[in-house]
Amino acid sequence: MQNEAEDNTSLQDDELLALKSIFERDVLIVDESEHKGRFFANVVLPNTPFSIVYKDDETGDNSTFEVHHLPPIELFFELPAKYPCAQQPSYLISCTWLSQNDLTDICSHLDSLWEESHCEVLFTWFSFLQNDVLNFLDHSSNLNIRSLINEKQEKKHDTHYKPSDFKGDGLIDQRVVPRFLGHALINHLKAYSDYKRKEEFKKQHVKCIICFQNRLGSECVLFSCFHTSCKECMSYHFRVQIKEGNVHSLKCPETDCKIEATPALVRELVGEELYERYDQLLFSSVLQTMGDIVYCPRIKCQSPVVTEPNEKLALCPSFSPCRLWKDDNERIEMLQKYQRSNFEERKAMEKTYGKKELLDALNSLLSEEYLEENTKKCPSCKSPIEKLEGCNKMTCRKCNAYFCWLCKELLPSTSNPYRHFNDPQSKCFNKLFFGIDPDEIFDEMFD
Repeated sequence: MQNEAEDNTSLQDDELLALKSIFERDVLIVDESEHKGRFFANVVLPNTPFSIVYKDDETGDNSTFEVHHLPPIELFFELPAKYPCAQQPSYLISCTWLSQNDLTDICSHLDSLWEESHCEVLFTWFSFLQNDVLNFLDHSSNLNIRSLINEKQEKKHDTHYKPSDFKGDGLIDQRVVPRFLGHALINHLKAYSDYKRKEEFKKQHVKCIICFQNRLGSECVLFSCFHTSCKECMSYHFRVQIKEGNVHSLKCPETDCKIEATPALVRELVGEELYERYDQLLFSSVLQTMGDIVYCPRIKCQSPVVTEPNEKLALCPSFSPCRLWKDDNERIEMLQKYQRSNFEERKAMEKTYGKKELLDALNSLLSEEYLEENTKKCPSCKSPIEKLEGCNKMTCRKCNAYFCWLCKELLPSTSNPYRHFNDPQSKCFNKLFFGIDPDEIFDEMFD
């Protein structure tokens, strides 16, 4: 028995070592000491683009959209002591775009692959999930997600899922971990496909349509029309246009293409200073199209004011001390002076600026100081976020972006955000719970 156990351990070590040499680290995560891991099966589509069928809520008819990639099927596995000689691996399986019945059929097939071989089976499982699963489920021509959008969750959120080599007694295999997205599934599939296409683009060599030089995709801009140009050319073009005030000329440079650059792309290519000018010019151009807009005549204000019909007077809503000061340093200095002043000095300042306006501005300053000391800004939307408990993978409640609390790096929202803490090359490797009371740490096997 001891020799058999040693043989199993040796075979498991060899199998995991071989798998690590075959698959990339973002596809296969292995804990060799515990003989367990997680595999992200990136399904090979029979043709691209691949059609997704869903029910249009307005018409009730079938509608379709196309993707080039599908989110991975996730397989969490553990190798028991008797594997591979006498027992198959225990596992859990999860996927956002397959029904529980489909996943149950996959479990049955994985079990049958083990029964046929009774030997190392992980590579066979991985290969099936990547290359053959759509044909096996009869989804080779398209994927119909109508039932998934309306599917109701039967299991409770607090259900504990434990890897097993036994399907259980129910109609749905107990190793299936449901992931219900409802109507959000449509946007999830589109976003993931776009994300993967952009990741592939970064690794390709493409020709800039302006300078005709071959560049790596990571050095180029990919517009939503999928026309490309190198960042150097586009940065120069955008800078010139903004300096000349042509903010509506920031478009794809391809002839006759009218796709406009996104604000995020403009910010990336021209920097903060020019981006502020771009934003102001864009805002002003919109205001100029509105006939009921006038500007406050105070030189230090110049705020846009909406006029009421048939009214000769307009009240500027921006009239407050904070809008009259030249810059932020002057504002802070004035409010600190007001806070330190005696009764007579305060009365004089209140007569000039207004008591309510000064108190509102002072409260705003104190709030800013609290935010500066106790929060960090979301790297996506810049909203202040305060961390009270939990691990260091943060979720912004405003834009739903994932980011690392320690280094503020944006984490992928369409794949596993925890890889940032599992990657030995990451500066936050093994720091998911860094700085947290051990009593707060909990199992986050599935998000």
